[in-house]
Order: sequence, then structure tokens, then C-alpha cells
Amino acid sequence: MDAGQTKAAPVNQIYKQLVEEVNTASKATKADENNAFTLGAVKLNLKTFVRQDDDGMKFQLVDAGTANQFDQNYISDLTIDVVGQEPEPVGNTPSIVVPRVTGLTETAARKRLKQFGYRMEAIYQSSENQIVGQAFKQTPVAGDDLPSGETITVIFAKAAGSFA
Repeated sequence: MDAGQTKAAPVNQIYKQLVEEVNTASKATKADENNAFTLGAVKLNLKTFVRQDDDGMKFQLVDAGTANQFDQNYISDLTIDVVGQEPEPVGNTPSIVVPRVTGLTETAARKRLKQFGYRMEAIYQSSENQIVGQAFKQTPVAGDDLPSGETITVIFAKAAGSFA
């Protein structure tokens, strides 16, 4: 069974390569002064063949052009979420840098803020231009200095016309 030009590789190798690509794109985005966007959480849905051998579980990516040539019962879905890491707070300073939580779900945002010692107030707002359930604004913004224990207000998108 030939799955195109990709070779089977361990999950950690595939993940590492994907994270490196996302990191490169994120750095390029930050370096562009004319760009008003930042790269947040990235969700990848991949089609793969799964194989177990003596070295462990391996995945072979299937490209979209050849996926329909194979029996779909042998192709697995692999979903990978890549979330950027904020620098860990250092020292015993009274205030630390607020991490970025835009692009995250409420659970992920709350977990990240808790790691930095912050509380979170979640607000849901109708939005046609944002992905439902993801944070699209926070106050104070990422990068601001704020004492640990303070509350960060995070606005999450909800479907237009829905009640929350």
C-alpha cells in the first residue's frame, strides 16, 4: 500500500516538525511590522495510516490528492493542537507578564492563566467574525505587567443570536 511520497514516522517526530513549522510562521508574523495578526492556537486535522512496529506506533501522512485512492477504512484521523508557549514567570517579582490566551477555549485559557497565578472572568459575546468558543479579546492584554492573583477578563465568541 503506497501512501504517496511521505514515509511513516513516530508521532513525536511528526509533532516536533509541525511545531517547528508553526514556530517559524509565528516568528515571521511577529517580525512583520505591517502585520496586525498574531498566530495563536493551531489545530491540524490530518489523514494518516497507523502502523505499529518494534520501534512503536508510526504514522504515515496521506496527502489530499491521493487519499481517495485508498480504502477509507484504513485511513485514520489525527488531530493535533499546537498552542504557543508563553515564557515562564521568573524570580519573585511582584508582577509578571500577562500571557496571551486569545485563540484558546475557555478551559485552556483558564488553565493557562491559573499557571501564572491569575483568575479569569469569562464573557461571551456574539460574533460573526470569530470562531465560536474561542477567546478573541483579553484585558489586560498579553505582555502587560500585572500582579499575580489579579483577574483577567477574557471575551469568548458565541454564535450570533445564541443565549449564554
